[in-house]
Amino acid sequence: VITSIFNESNTGNTFKQWAKGIQMAKGELIWIAETDDYCDAYFLEKLVQPFKNDSNVVLVYSQSNRVNEKGEITGNWITHTNDLDESLFLHDFIMDSNEFIEKFLICKNVIPNASAVVFKKEAVDLNQHFDIAPEFRYCGDWMFYFKLIVNKKIAFVADSLNNFRYHSTSVIAKAVQSENRITII
Repeated sequence: VITSIFNESNTGNTFKQWAKGIQMAKGELIWIAETDDYCDAYFLEKLVQPFKNDSNVVLVYSQSNRVNEKGEITGNWITHTNDLDESLFLHDFIMDSNEFIEKFLICKNVIPNASAVVFKKEAVDLNQHFDIAPEFRYCGDWMFYFKLIVNKKIAFVADSLNNFRYHSTSVIAKAVQSENRITII
């Protein structure tokens, strides 16, 4: 970590913080590590490999464990993709992103956790990728992924290398309870 910046006030928009962090980043790859998530010791080592194997890959993500408020692993997100393809997400893959969008991302966000994603900084256009409307507060990451990967390649690592807190007081759970937005989306 070269620089730490603390906000004077809460912007109320995660994606403004993403844009700020990406703009300040000096490296070639970006990992947005959300506050309450954590990863395996080999997460970055394994997610960097597909970038080395194929220069057209702009985004790599791994399977995520579901973790409760006590930090206990309660499963992973493979069930989130089973209705679209029961076998593909059991193995690592590199795929044309337009095919990935058509088969999966157009149906739902099959990248359920931003903390499981590493992407190329050079692929981000801060003006176009972050013109996310306020009503996309809960699915702005989904819109960002669409814009980032179109006409490129995406890679998936099947190992559960990321731990995503999903419990009754998590942001997603609160959104479902208060606004039912996740169901609508």
